Amino acid sequence: MKTEIKAYIDNLFEGAPLCRESVDLKEEIMQNCMMRFEDALSLGKSEREAYDTAISSIGDVRPLIEEIRQKEGVSFAGYAFEAVLDKNEGKKKAKKESEDNEEDEDKNLPFGQKIGRKIIWGSVVPIYLIVSFLSGMWGFTWLLFICAIFAENILDVTFEIIEKRREDNEKKHN
Repeated sequence: MKTEIKAYIDNLFEGAPLCRESVDLKEEIMQNCMMRFEDALSLGKSEREAYDTAISSIGDVRPLIEEIRQKEGVSFAGYAFEAVLDKNEGKKKAKKESEDNEEDEDKNLPFGQKIGRKIIWGSVVPIYLIVSFLSGMWGFTWLLFICAIFAENILDVTFEIIEKRREDNEKKHN
């Protein structure tokens, strides 16, 4: 539960200015919350009850963070708006670049290589699920995906060798 408390407090301070005052505030809240959690456990409460007690003791930290922002010269509304816009623009740009690269890469592949990749990835998921359900060894069967990457790399290398030999043969005959 301590990791959940830490995650909760980290989430509260997401977007807070990175300055000594906000770091100190976060550490103080973290220490107080952990102490309340331990105190509740020592009183015989369950971990869930202790967690709820500790989290409810935090209260609303937004006014404190806003005060720090104002001292740092950044308003919360302006900061939040800019952060959302920057994040969305960055995601859109990265997604478009990724899609463009994937499309270009797929267009340049020989037909057999495209089919081979589809067979590998189209079969590894059902095999993974079947083997995992039948064996119950979910902790190990994920290694099938590593094997699929390995198989895809072997396929790619094989097609590169074939293409290289084809080019060498064409040079010899010309």
